[in-house]
Amino acid sequence: MEEQNFKGQLIAYCNKLELTQRFQEFSTGPPHDPRFTSLVFVNNEMVGKGEDKTKKAATNIAAKNALIFLQIREPKPEMVELETVSF
Repeated sequence: MEEQNFKGQLIAYCNKLELTQRFQEFSTGPPHDPRFTSLVFVNNEMVGKGEDKTKKAATNIAAKNALIFLQIREPKPEMVELETVSF
């Protein structure tokens, strides 16, 4: 089963709504058993966090959490398109 690319989805979502996004990653723990944390910032506000044993997985989890948060708080891209149409 292929893992969903939430980072790509988040970037596309932010581009559609003209929002800036930034990822910040760091690791803790010993070299033989690191723990990665990824933070997602949209318009300089932290909106997602993910932790895992790999940087890629932590980033994907953070992006998924950010998407969930943003879709609750921000209008969906389809709604933005409808709002810009003049009648």
